[in-house]
Amino acid sequence: MNPEKKAEFKRTIEDMFEEFMEFDPTWATYFGIHKYDSLMPDGSKGALENWKNTLKSYKEQLENFREADLDSTSIDLQLARDIIDLELFDLEEWKIWSKFPEGPEKVGDGLFLLLARDYPPAKKRMKALSERVNRSVQFLEETKERLEDPVKIYCRIALESTRRLPRFLSHILEEAKKYLKNNELNLLKKRIERLEEKLEDYESWLEYKMQDARKDFAIGHDMLERRLELRGIEMGVDSILKLGQVYLQKEKKKLNRLARRIDANKSVEEITRELKKNHPQSFSEALEEYRKEISRARNFVKKRNFASLPQNEELKVQETPHFLRHVTPFAAYFRPAKFDKNQIGIYMVTPPENEEMMKEHNYCSISNTSIHEAYPGHHLQLTLANQHPSLIRLLSEGTEFVEGWAHYCEEAVKNLGYNDTPEHRFLQTLDLVWRAARIIVDIRLSCGEMSFEEAVNFLVEQTGMEREGAEAEVKRYTYTPGGPLSYLLGKHLIEKIREEIEEKLGSDFELKWFHDMMLKNGAIPIKYLRGILKEEVNQKLIQTGKKSHTNNI
Repeated sequence: MNPEKKAEFKRTIEDMFEEFMEFDPTWATYFGIHKYDSLMPDGSKGALENWKNTLKSYKEQLENFREADLDSTSIDLQLARDIIDLELFDLEEWKIWSKFPEGPEKVGDGLFLLLARDYPPAKKRMKALSERVNRSVQFLEETKERLEDPVKIYCRIALESTRRLPRFLSHILEEAKKYLKNNELNLLKKRIERLEEKLEDYESWLEYKMQDARKDFAIGHDMLERRLELRGIEMGVDSILKLGQVYLQKEKKKLNRLARRIDANKSVEEITRELKKNHPQSFSEALEEYRKEISRARNFVKKRNFASLPQNEELKVQETPHFLRHVTPFAAYFRPAKFDKNQIGIYMVTPPENEEMMKEHNYCSISNTSIHEAYPGHHLQLTLANQHPSLIRLLSEGTEFVEGWAHYCEEAVKNLGYNDTPEHRFLQTLDLVWRAARIIVDIRLSCGEMSFEEAVNFLVEQTGMEREGAEAEVKRYTYTPGGPLSYLLGKHLIEKIREEIEEKLGSDFELKWFHDMMLKNGAIPIKYLRGILKEEVNQKLIQTGKKSHTNNI
């Protein structure tokens, strides 16, 4: 290890992280860096060109470092290079910025974070929010010049966000009345009115752009493979597709066995309908049930020593904001701000927009979704990830670990006895079928082998999902290629690592130790986590007096 080089690398990473925050102030708000709370990004095409040059400059700087000089931070060097390469791929090759009008969703996200969080104090957040509303007008106008190659489905998604934002802005104004004085409140009101006018203009502009927008949104097989590789996923697209197909058949057989256990005279479809009918009478009652369920799940994690629970953490359950509901049919999660003292996560649950969608908030699904989003899933994982001192790990796209961990937990807690009934197992297995179907849809949709309608029909037919929910799912899949497949792929990889470690450690294997080792290193790609776990296993083998030099996992 070279101490001087290590110190230089630390400064370089700090500078690079700061550049990321300046490029997109909404990221800074997300991480709890509040000096940027009143700002919006520069939405112009020129800003993207400058950003590319900045990234390339840091790529050159990183060439000055060797892993041998950095010792324990060598993984951060690899991650930093991967992050830059992935960013440059998206900017220069995929060019999603030229296809997807992200302006409305970015505005909504930037405002939502300031409204939903408890820090800084409410009055300060409202003032920053007022400034961000003001700057959003210019931001939306700037983003128009980026849309050089509009895609019809992307424009339609952006249109829905644009039309939904005014309702969210009205909610902001109502909240602001609790904290702002008359002159401050009047200023916010005028700024909101100006933003609403800009949204009307943006809506008309999008409708015009849609006329000549192309239908094809697929990234293509080779581009998808390259993007997965840059994310650190070592399996190829074709191998992942085969994995999804194998799991789909396997889990459907398991679903049939569970159906027979519940009622031998009824089909999978009939049992699915019956279980989905068992739901709270109203959405407000459903929200209360979600809150009760996360409390029960947290107590189980603690009582059964599933994993360590962090200090100063809290999870808030609230409605998904209106502008996100068309792409978030069920639930989603916002991690705590890394730099806020109190680690408060946000568990968003989407209200049903028709009576049929209320079935998705049935009691068994509430339990399974809360394991995934709350304890011991996303909230536990990402709160613990925030404790790692590395700045670069905050920017890392370890989606297969983040989603894979939460998906892994759904079954892992059942295996320890949590809500381990045939009915809960049935719907948890149905979710496994959904995740397997996701792999197939994600890859075939991204490779241009499946249309939007075919993808929706496939989800409905394979999982029994309500059509409205399936449509919202597939909308998100169209602009997140490689994201949906991460759930089951990540679960599969985690289970394989666990099997290998259990085999090596034998009776010395401890589940809590394994989970803590998984979680304490940040939300990084499994490719790198595997190397860290190898060293941890070797240390444990040394402690127990067993040989370590031949133990590779």
